[in-house]
Amino acid sequence: MKKKLIKKCELLDSVINRFKKDENVHELNFTNLPLKLRFNAARDRGSWLLVFRKSVEVVGHNGEVSTKRKEVWRKVGSWPLLSAKNMKEQLPAISANVAAGQNLKTVNADHFETVGELLTWYYNRNEENNTISPERQTQIRCAINKQLMPLLGTLPVRAVSKINVEEKMLWVLQRDKYAIASIKAYFNILKAAFERANELGMISYNPMLEIRFKNSFPKGIPTKDGKLKPGRIPELMKLTEGEPSIAKTLVYMMLSHSTRQGETRLARWSHIDLSNMTWYLPTENIKTKDHEHTLPITDEVFEYLKSHRNFLKSKGYEGDYIFPSNLRDSKCSPISKATVCRLIKAISNSEWTSHDIRKLASTTWTERSEDHLVIKFLLNHHIPNLDRTYIQAYIEPQKREVLTRWQAFLTQEKNKTIARW
Repeated sequence: MKKKLIKKCELLDSVINRFKKDENVHELNFTNLPLKLRFNAARDRGSWLLVFRKSVEVVGHNGEVSTKRKEVWRKVGSWPLLSAKNMKEQLPAISANVAAGQNLKTVNADHFETVGELLTWYYNRNEENNTISPERQTQIRCAINKQLMPLLGTLPVRAVSKINVEEKMLWVLQRDKYAIASIKAYFNILKAAFERANELGMISYNPMLEIRFKNSFPKGIPTKDGKLKPGRIPELMKLTEGEPSIAKTLVYMMLSHSTRQGETRLARWSHIDLSNMTWYLPTENIKTKDHEHTLPITDEVFEYLKSHRNFLKSKGYEGDYIFPSNLRDSKCSPISKATVCRLIKAISNSEWTSHDIRKLASTTWTERSEDHLVIKFLLNHHIPNLDRTYIQAYIEPQKREVLTRWQAFLTQEKNKTIARW
């Protein structure tokens, strides 16, 4: 086995790229600088190591205490994300901060000169992140490409401040008539990018810590009234009658359980346990990723789903998805978010959305004096300061009772005569 060599050289990108090709060179020490670059095994990346001399007390064999200078090092950055040129420019400031008493554990170099470089890094991490849903990946991708990059891409990271973020981003979007909720979503993605970069030591300080969205929009996000009122439940139930279809079953399932469109469209037949009459929604399909979500299946829902399954089989579909994207392909994926929006838009004549269905169900439960905590569990909202495992055993029967009463109410409403002008 060949010995790994340590070479001394000038701190230049061209020199580093030359030694990168020599597999015998493991580490570069830079002339007259307390800095090293250590290559990884694949030689496509490396670590910038800042070397310090620290005074330590050593006890000799005779018990005498002496002071010696010990060499310690700290990883301050990653190559090639942090170039030699950028590293060289930051060395004086880093050394000055350490001399002034900065804790070595907090020493880091800034890897990005502009917000655009930081967002590009965060964008690439997002594309490779399998722990978030494809929908969330799309949201981040669109926000960075269409809003954040055009507005803040050229802004130096060191120039990020309350006034710059407000004038260059928040008020520009507000002036262009973006909804406050959308502006806040873009702001949160920007903040998340800076927080992650700071956590991983890619920036020495996070300027977004001092910037609060509510300072620019103190009134917050205005509450939107649901477009569907309880009096329209008979109309909704009428829409779900007749020959089954993907759109009708979507509306029926969302109205029956107050589920989100994403949770509903990703449902599989294998998620439904008929022995316990329970619909299990896995963590990857729901907004709250802490635990799976469970919803009781009532007799009415079971009969409706049985009719829907027979409909799918009659069209040639034998796959596992309740809402397949292609009835002639049993191995196809579920319908997309865009398809759900199109189907709901068509069945509602563009009057309401899937979220209005969810809001209608939850609002009606409250008006019917159902238990507030049970409603929160049915909606899969965050439950703070409670032992969820303990309380779940108590809540499950309550959830079934609420949904059983809800189905009886829906059946009653379906038989009502709808008054018209």
